[in-house]
Amino acid sequence: SFLRLTDTLANNVRNDVVFTATGDGRQDSIAVDFDFRIARRPGQTADPDGITLALLPVSIYGLAGPGPVFGTAPDAPGVLALHLDTNNSGSSDPNANHVQLHYNGAKLADFADPGVTLASGDWNHARLLVERTDGGVLVSLLLTAPGGTEVRAIDKHFVGGVELEAHRAMFSAYQGTAIGDQELDN
Repeated sequence: SFLRLTDTLANNVRNDVVFTATGDGRQDSIAVDFDFRIARRPGQTADPDGITLALLPVSIYGLAGPGPVFGTAPDAPGVLALHLDTNNSGSSDPNANHVQLHYNGAKLADFADPGVTLASGDWNHARLLVERTDGGVLVSLLLTAPGGTEVRAIDKHFVGGVELEAHRAMFSAYQGTAIGDQELDN
């Protein structure tokens, strides 16, 4: 009764799910709530890469249909993306448990301590809030571990140039050489 984005023993796999928009036009705020679970496969010594939530502007990607094809990062034009990163891929990552914020093909910020262990193998809850403000948007991410207290991993981070119009949600998961289960619910 949940969606497993990766369920393969192969390396370098990406799977996506893209939702249809239910409207268009200017928005004052967008809120997306979901549960996620990231777990290593037995025998793995590293966590798989994490899960990305991308907001696709309807003006670029339409009301329905496929979303953009990401590289190893959520790097598509016009896309505001939140990446729950559970694999330290080198000098560009602060650690193996952090959150990245991307916009318009570029990584804007790393949040090195999200307050929960993203790849704990437990169902964590996430709430992304995007609010219109002068010149862009304010992005907040609230995370809650099972039985835990809500933590503000991102607190009203300003992203300039984002026009808060109708968007569609896209979830994406990638695993390189470290394989695992990346799952969504609710």
